[in-house]
Amino acid sequence: MLFRSLRKCSEPDNPRARLLQLLDYPLTVRTELTDNGCPLGTLSYELSRSEGVLSQSSARLIEVVLDWTRQQFQAMGKPDAEALALQLISSLQGMSLIANALKDPDVVDKMVTRTRNWLQSL
Repeated sequence: MLFRSLRKCSEPDNPRARLLQLLDYPLTVRTELTDNGCPLGTLSYELSRSEGVLSQSSARLIEVVLDWTRQQFQAMGKPDAEALALQLISSLQGMSLIANALKDPDVVDKMVTRTRNWLQSL
């Protein structure tokens, strides 16, 4: 699912459009995010509590998303691409956590809108 989603987000020609397409995903699964949290974040968290291979797998899941996101910011010519990628993915994970904790799907809508505005301003 993760690789399929990133492949779909990689379709637009322009890196900003690819990042904006990444933001479409939370809107399509907002009910699931509200009910259960982010599957990637939840799985990564649970695996990280293990030792050895499972813990390493946890890190790899997040690294894949961070690497893809960093590459998009680099393609936009951003010298702080790594920090921007961390900011974007942290924001999305935080959004999922808060929407789930509050059982409020409007959190997803509001944060996706704010994050879109932020990306468009870069």
